[in-house]
Amino acid sequence: MTKLRPFRGWHYHPQKFPQMNDVVAPPYDVIDEAKLKSLLASSPYNVVRTDLPTAFPDEGDVYEKAGKLFQAWQDEGILEQDTEETLYLYFQTYHLPDGEQVTRRGFFARRRLESFAEGGVKPHEKTFEGPKADRLNLMKATSANLSPIFGLFSDPENSIGSQWESVTQGTPLYDFSGEDHQEHRLWRLSDPKKIADLLEGIQNQPILIADGHHRYETALNYREFRKAQLGAEYTGEEDFNFVMMFCCSLQDPGLKVLPTHRVLAERPNMDPDLIRDLLGKYGESKNFPLSETKQAMAYLEAEGKADHAIAWAHDQNIEVWTFDREKLLTSESLNHLHFAVRDLDVTLLHHLILEEILGVSQGAQREYGTLKYIKDAGEAIALVKEKQTYGFLLNATKIEQMEAVTEIGATMPQKSTFFYPKIPTGLVFYGFSN
Repeated sequence: MTKLRPFRGWHYHPQKFPQMNDVVAPPYDVIDEAKLKSLLASSPYNVVRTDLPTAFPDEGDVYEKAGKLFQAWQDEGILEQDTEETLYLYFQTYHLPDGEQVTRRGFFARRRLESFAEGGVKPHEKTFEGPKADRLNLMKATSANLSPIFGLFSDPENSIGSQWESVTQGTPLYDFSGEDHQEHRLWRLSDPKKIADLLEGIQNQPILIADGHHRYETALNYREFRKAQLGAEYTGEEDFNFVMMFCCSLQDPGLKVLPTHRVLAERPNMDPDLIRDLLGKYGESKNFPLSETKQAMAYLEAEGKADHAIAWAHDQNIEVWTFDREKLLTSESLNHLHFAVRDLDVTLLHHLILEEILGVSQGAQREYGTLKYIKDAGEAIALVKEKQTYGFLLNATKIEQMEAVTEIGATMPQKSTFFYPKIPTGLVFYGFSN
C-alpha cells in the first residue's frame, strides 16, 4: 500500500496573483496582531482570512464564514485545481541568523494517516488541546487541509537529493521573494513515472513530524469524525484518510534547527541566591551583563557543543550554566528518564530547573500563558526586562537527539525544536472531494 501519494491540489491562480507574497502567510500559530494587520492589508485574498478565523470574532460563526469564503474562492476562480495527480516540489532559500544562505528542498504530497501507535508517523513533542479543537472546527468547515504538516524522512543514500535537478526542469508554478528575503520556488510534477521514481526509496520510511503536531492529530480526529458519519459506507480510500505534508530529507543540507527560548510570565517568589545555590549542585556558571547578550549567546553555544548549557536571564544578568553530567544523575527529576530524553537541554530546563528547583509543575508548564516561547534571544531578553521576570536561553536541539527520542517512542517538551524557516500557508491546498 502506497503511503505517499500525489494529489490534485488547489492553488492560487498564477496569472491572477503574480505577487504571491501578497496572499501567502506564516502558519496560523505564529501570527501576532501586527503581522495579522499587515497580511490583511496585503490582499483581500490573503490566506489568513480562511486559515485564522478566530481573528474575526465579531463576524458570526467564524468557522462557517471561513468555509464559505474558501468555497467562494474556488467558485470564483481565485483558486484553481490541477487536473492531474501531482507532487509539488518546493525549494525555500533563506538566510540563517549568522548570514549564511541555504536552500531547503522537499515536496508536498498527501500522506496516509496512521495513529502514532502504528509507528509509521512519529511525533517528537507534546501538544496542547486548545489548538486541536480550533483546527478541527476549521477542517470541518472547509473540508480541506489549508496548511501542511512538515514531515522528515531518512535518505542516507541521497536517492531524493540526486533527482532534484532532473525533476525541477522547466518554469516553476511560483517563483517569488517573501519576507526576510526568502526565495520560494514551486514546481508541479505530474509524470507518473518520475513520481514513482522519486517516491520509490521512501514509501515505507517512517515520517518524523518536524512541525504541525496539532494539525496531524486534528487530521486523525477528523478521520474518525468522518468515518462515524459514513458508517458501513467507509472504504479507507476517501481523501480524508490522507493529510497534506511537506516532506524533506533529514540529510538535506538546507534543513536547520534553531532554539526556542522560554520566559516565565510571572517571576517565582524565590530568592535568586537560593536558586543559584540549588543550580550549583549540578554545575557552574559564568556571568554576563544583559548588555552583552551576544557574548553570552556565543559562550552558551560554545559550552553546549560538549556539555549541557542553559542561560538564565534575570535582573541585570545572564548566567550561563554549564552542567556536570554525573552530578545531573543525582537529580530525582532526571534520573528516572531514558537517556535519550535526559540528554536534551529542554528536558533539563523543564524537569530540573522549572519543576524541581522553581516549583513550576509539569501541568502548569502545559497551561497556556505560564511560559512564553520566543525564537529571538534579544526579544526574550527585552521581555525579561519589561516583565522583571526570568528567561531561559537555549541552544538548538540536535536532529540526531530528536531521532533518538522518537526511536524509543518518547516525546520531548513542547516547543523543543524550531525548524527554520516555517513553511508558508497558501502555496497549495488539499481538498477532500469525498
